[in-house]
Amino acid sequence: MKMKNSQKIKETAKSKKMIIIPLLFIVFIVAIIGIVATIYINNRPLNQMKDAKEEAKVATAKRQSLMKVQVQLLDITDEEGNINLDKLNENLSKIEGIKKTDNVTKLPVTISVDGYEITINENGEAELTNSDEN
Repeated sequence: MKMKNSQKIKETAKSKKMIIIPLLFIVFIVAIIGIVATIYINNRPLNQMKDAKEEAKVATAKRQSLMKVQVQLLDITDEEGNINLDKLNENLSKIEGIKKTDNVTKLPVTISVDGYEITINENGEAELTNSDEN
């Protein structure tokens, strides 16, 4: 009888070990998943801030390119208010970062400044051309 009791105790202890080891393994896996999820969730705002910063840089570069053109358009009209294309071409050649194009012979015209497309309309006003590329 004592043998049977001690054997039962040994078997019970062995079966408890067999249950505890897989449970510890599961707890370990859940902990790792929790750590990874926490790191991911905590870094998401940081990535959003980086994206917003990059978008702001692009928007600023676009505005600066547009302003370069707008400054050169200030004095392109003659006494009657007509656009002087020779003066426009002369002023466009002064813009730093402009992609060299043929002389403008009619409006509207689209030019590239610092990689951004800018359209000059019939009234001599400049605006950014909508593009999803930049």
